[in-house]
Parts: sequence; C-alpha cells; structure tokens
Amino acid sequence: MFCKNCGKQLSDGAKFCSGCGTSLNESQAVKPPQPTTTTTASATGGIYTPPGMTPIAPNNSFSFQQGELLFASHYGARFNPVSSAGYLHVTNMRVVWTKSLGASMLSHGILVGAALANEFEIPLDTVTGVDAGRVRGSKGGITIHTSDNKKHLFAVTSKMGTCNTEAKEVKNTILNVLNYVVSTKGGMN
Repeated sequence: MFCKNCGKQLSDGAKFCSGCGTSLNESQAVKPPQPTTTTTASATGGIYTPPGMTPIAPNNSFSFQQGELLFASHYGARFNPVSSAGYLHVTNMRVVWTKSLGASMLSHGILVGAALANEFEIPLDTVTGVDAGRVRGSKGGITIHTSDNKKHLFAVTSKMGTCNTEAKEVKNTILNVLNYVVSTKGGMN
C-alpha cells in the first residue's frame, strides 16, 4: 500500500507512514493498481504495460484517463526551447509534463520558462525513440523522439538540479517504459 499523503510505498497494515509520519487507516492508504502485461491499441491510443513493471500510486498533479497507470513521476526540467522546472510523469498511455507553480529557471540572470504551457503531453503511440545521457549539462537527461520528427528534451533531477540516486532510478524506469514502447512497435533504440 501507499501513503495517500506523500505516496511512499508502505508494508500492508502499517499504522504510520515511515516517510511523512501520517497516521494511516484503510481509508488513508492507497492499494497499488495491479499491473497487466498487455499491449493494445485503440481509438484513444496505445496502452503499453511492460512485463514486470509495477505501477506506482497515482498523484494529483494531472488528470488521469480511464485505465491509465503511473510508472514514474519526478521533478526535473523541460527544454523546448527554454528551460522550465516541473514534473515528468510516464504512464502506460503518455508522457506528461506539468510545470511547477511559478517555476521557471534562471539562466544567465534571465528568467525563462514563463511562457511554456503548464501541461504538455506526448502520447506513447507517437514515441519513435529515446536517448539517455546529458541534456544541457544534466546527467539526468532524456531525449524523446516522436513521429513528427521532433526531439523533446527533459532532465530528471533533484530540486537542486543534480541527478541524485532517486532521480537516476526514476530515469531508468522512464527509459525502460519508453524502450518497451519503441520495441513493441517494431523499432529498437
């Protein structure tokens, strides 16, 4: 089960969250959704659930579609073409970017990112490739290639801008999901 307050995974029957200390009862804990191993396509787009990947507890940072499961969610930056701080989420249907409230990044003394939309999504059906590595100096870099020949640049980082252990683990989860999507569509990255 997961803490409804902070999302930390807990052992079944826990009375307090070991992450935030919230007192728990059955109505305050969230059971994780059960993973499936199917890949289907429908009028609303493809649903990709990699085998062996367990979804995490949903959060309230964006609206979930019916049947949507969350695999990864972490703080970071989006670079298209300016920098904006926010959260990168990967589900079994799409990649969603949500800009932090008032979050823009300071670059060379100039506030940038204010003009970017607060939410941006990439349907998984349009993903044609994914690259890992440095993006604008960040080790947490991810480049997502889409069928419209665009490159979407993201960095999964701590709020201090570094790629710490937690950010690296989330980056690997994101890469695993996106590489699975690419491989099931007949391509490999």
